[in-house]
Amino acid sequence: MPIYEYTCEKCHKTTEALRKIADADEAMTCEYCGGTRTQRAHSVFAAVGGTGGNAAMQGGACPMMPAGGGGGGCCGGVCMH
Repeated sequence: MPIYEYTCEKCHKTTEALRKIADADEAMTCEYCGGTRTQRAHSVFAAVGGTGGNAAMQGGACPMMPAGGGGGGCCGGVCMH
């Protein structure tokens, strides 16, 4: 089940909930003020990383990608690393 974020119209705080996809658009109760007027917010996913000591990935090029191919790194599902 995915995690959704809901913004309360009363206190403007965001509540997270683990819900079925079918229930995603239903309003829920705010965990901060108890308000019942909530709207699903647009969630953002971010991953931060670096070379992390992986010598094969230094410089941003994937060793499994053919020369001159792809987007300059492990993207689009091409990298097998």
